[in-house]
Amino acid sequence: MPFSLDETLEYIATELAFGHGGFITTPQLSEDYLKVALLEQRHVLTTQRLYAHAEVVRILYNDQGQEIEVSEYIKRHPITFSDIYHEDFMSQVRVEYNNGVIVCVNRHPTREWYVGLGDAGGWFNFHATINGKDSLAIGNFSRTDYQLPVKYGWVVYSPNASTSEISPKQFQFTLSQNYPNPFNSTTTIEFTVPKHTHVTIKVFNLLGQTVTTLFNKFLSEGTYTTILDTSALASGVYIYRIKADGFVESKKLLLIR
Repeated sequence: MPFSLDETLEYIATELAFGHGGFITTPQLSEDYLKVALLEQRHVLTTQRLYAHAEVVRILYNDQGQEIEVSEYIKRHPITFSDIYHEDFMSQVRVEYNNGVIVCVNRHPTREWYVGLGDAGGWFNFHATINGKDSLAIGNFSRTDYQLPVKYGWVVYSPNASTSEISPKQFQFTLSQNYPNPFNSTTTIEFTVPKHTHVTIKVFNLLGQTVTTLFNKFLSEGTYTTILDTSALASGVYIYRIKADGFVESKKLLLIR
């Protein structure tokens, strides 16, 4: 069964709680592979860059409205720590790092968690309920109070970061060389668009005649792959070309029967 968006958000919350790196499922196991990859890049990679060289100085658990140290929490819930799926295992946790970064994650299956942290204007990364709406955002915000939803709520705070300093490099228009090349049946073409825009990708013969159109629609920001099936084409050299928002690029491919 493919990973749903909710399952992806739940996994991201767990990654942030444990300080893990990002995990992206293969396209076959993802309900929306591109969306999953962009969520991991946006919400996990940026936080990784903050805590990668920092040390944990404090871990607190929220226990029915009271934030307590790890040892005390384990004393209160000795059995649950043998079952990672129990509602009290790492369910509402606050992790503080020595560079001022604070990560609060709510994995509890039934209880929301109200969190107050940081200073207005600081850098925040959150999945929270804002004004009654489910919200995912990252950047510098004046808000310092967050309502974390059940199962996959989180908020990360950094006093010394800005989005421009730690965000991944922005996408640019690209068209990659097809692979394999030469080929005898099908080949894969990969391309990237940096924003929501109309994209056309066509394949031409050496006379300039269109032999097939791979894309002719609006696409959101991201990297895409498409399979070119050449079962109706003869051996030879062909040109594939992308046009998107003024960007035009062409590459050759070689079909050998």
